[in-house]
Amino acid sequence: MRYLLGFFLVLISFMTHADAIRTQMIEGGGGLPIAVTSNNRADAPRIVFVHGFLGSTLNWHKQLQSGLADEFHLTALDMRGHGSSAKPPQAGHYLDMQLWADDIKAALEAGGSGGGAGSGKPLLVAWSYGGHFVLDYVRYYGTDAIGGIVFVSSNAGFVPRPESPMTPEREQQIARSTSANAETLMEWTQGYLDLIIGEGELPAVEMDMLRVSAMMTPHYVRVFNREHRSDNSDLLEAVDVPVLFIVGGRDILANREQIESIAARLPQAQVSVYADSGNMPFWFDSEKFNRHIAEYAMSLIRR
Repeated sequence: MRYLLGFFLVLISFMTHADAIRTQMIEGGGGLPIAVTSNNRADAPRIVFVHGFLGSTLNWHKQLQSGLADEFHLTALDMRGHGSSAKPPQAGHYLDMQLWADDIKAALEAGGSGGGAGSGKPLLVAWSYGGHFVLDYVRYYGTDAIGGIVFVSSNAGFVPRPESPMTPEREQQIARSTSANAETLMEWTQGYLDLIIGEGELPAVEMDMLRVSAMMTPHYVRVFNREHRSDNSDLLEAVDVPVLFIVGGRDILANREQIESIAARLPQAQVSVYADSGNMPFWFDSEKFNRHIAEYAMSLIRR
């Protein structure tokens, strides 16, 4: 009952801002319906939010419902298989990396000709595995249409993921993470969320929001996502726009030293460490994060 109550409170929270926020279905890669949420500031600089694995637009609740909406044209999309976007069961919808790139391209084009970071170009803000989705876009479409990128708690695959030995324990965890049994999947997902949240404490309604967001990704999509390209080291020279890495000082998932080494190899990159944050600075330290993103977006415009 508490779970359902929390879910309805989330819906009510969004409904209170229904005059400012709209969600539409657009045609993504391969014609797949993709959910895109935005406000009505088409004449303002653009910021586009890209969630990570098991994420959705719900992850950006504290940005979409903040003062950022008064200054910027905000857009958040649900990647294929996530959130309110289509979730077909066929592997072909997920194993072609260009389809993921096409989803972001479609969201950028759906935003119209409103202003953006640097000559009308949007600032992309990607959390965790969302950095890989953004680099899918860069791989196929380059950087001409974007003004800059913010990678939050993400190395974006600039450093290849090391191969882990397939032990019986790891096989069991993978099986649980992709189980078709709802109870097993819920239990594994809660453990995953606990890892992301770290030592932070959330009100019940916020925990329910993150849980709903994660559980909207079905088991078969989780299976296919394991095959997503994880090595983007060849794109270091292709990323020729300003880049900001944000990493929490208490983040146990994103490696700060690794991210700092990546930034040192990019021509226009900087790193900002949120000393008291973990993997979700945009949630636990949302006011600071929102101010930071606004200032960074405006700095690109002034360049």
